[in-house]
Amino acid sequence: MKLLCTFLFFVTGFGLFGQQESIFRQFWNNTTHYSPGFSGLEYQHQAGAIFRHQWYGGKGTPQDVYGFYNTRIGKAVGTGINVSGGSSGFLNTYSASIPFSYHFNVSRKGKLGLGMALGLTHETANADDFILPQTEDDPVVENINEQDLQAHFGIAYKGEFLTAGFGMRNFTIASFGKTNAFKIEPHYYGLISLAVPVGSRSQYNSHSKMALEALYGYHNGFQSLQLDLRITHKDKLSVFGGYVWNQGVLLGGGWDFFGKFRTMYSVTWLNSKLNGGGRFTHEISLVYQLPHTD
Repeated sequence: MKLLCTFLFFVTGFGLFGQQESIFRQFWNNTTHYSPGFSGLEYQHQAGAIFRHQWYGGKGTPQDVYGFYNTRIGKAVGTGINVSGGSSGFLNTYSASIPFSYHFNVSRKGKLGLGMALGLTHETANADDFILPQTEDDPVVENINEQDLQAHFGIAYKGEFLTAGFGMRNFTIASFGKTNAFKIEPHYYGLISLAVPVGSRSQYNSHSKMALEALYGYHNGFQSLQLDLRITHKDKLSVFGGYVWNQGVLLGGGWDFFGKFRTMYSVTWLNSKLNGGGRFTHEISLVYQLPHTD
């Protein structure tokens, strides 16, 4: 068990000097995580939870739970709260952030959001769960109990058909704790979604919509790219599929209830066996969304 946890520690990017964030594949269910500029930009109210289990079937494999709420105040201000908790082997990470954004019109149907967020991240790990060093070249791990005060920045655009955003996360303002062996480094994200109606000239009276989407992430040499196609029929049934670069095929679907509630499930088939035995990553979303009335 200790050997497996040690192996996962390095393979998943949770190293002694930096952490690779988990990336949720149903990113359209909460774009505010990747750019605080989206806060309140797309919906008057949006709340939900996402659960993700990577490499399902292996022991000590990464699991993450993410909860969020975003809203618009008045005509041009967005805010909310994002909280998350995750574990990978012997490492546990908990975080919370409060985004703020300001929106202004750039065209008749297009709005731009500029945002930032303040957050606090707490990391813990028990060195007793780590395999003991056997030679002088083996890493030595201390108990980790650290807190980081962080800032996130982002810009977002929402138009009739195009949604796009760019975000910079995890800029550490101050660190508190017993060790300096662990730190969260800046992550950069870019996302884009082009939604077009199927069978109608306007997405507002079309029974079906098709969205071409992409999410790119970068952190200290680690890169992630997801490309997918998502089809929505009668604003209820959703099916999507795509490919996650260097990982595998993504498939999923969901259903919207009463135009406000959404449930979704997706699975990513991993083409690598360096995962402790699991070949799939599962993700489940439960979301409440209330569109703007203006």
